[in-house]
Amino acid sequence: MTEGKLEREEWRALLASSLIFYKKLSGQRNKGALLRFSPVLVMLGIFFALAGVDANSPALITPTEFVIFSVIAVPASGIFSLFRVMQYSKSLGLVADRRAAELVGRGQLLAVLLKLDALKKQDLQNRKGKNWIGFGDLPSIEKRVENIQNMQPYETPVS
Repeated sequence: MTEGKLEREEWRALLASSLIFYKKLSGQRNKGALLRFSPVLVMLGIFFALAGVDANSPALITPTEFVIFSVIAVPASGIFSLFRVMQYSKSLGLVADRRAAELVGRGQLLAVLLKLDALKKQDLQNRKGKNWIGFGDLPSIEKRVENIQNMQPYETPVS
């Protein structure tokens, strides 16, 4: 994939973004994930309350409602929440790239991302696309390039 194709300084830009994403933004990512999964947690709480966890008391829902709730409502809200968490994680990945661009230089990070994009396209043409498996919670190289290109240049405040 990229072994031997990137210079030391190019790795610096990529590592800066990764460290910011996985270390500096991890607390924010965890809180965001919990917030986006809260509908599922609330739904599970309601589900268990209505199902009656006490064996001696009658359940507040019928077996049909139980099946509908457990087979449709809870999984559907879980899938919806999972996609929301993935979107949030992608947006934090873009934030990490912007912060890394401020540290290592916008041009340097953009050049590395463009080089990675070119390497990916070359591998896809050579049928080595398996090397570029994406992750659902991280933005694509194309989105990362667009993010850095659209980044507003830093302006020194006027006194």
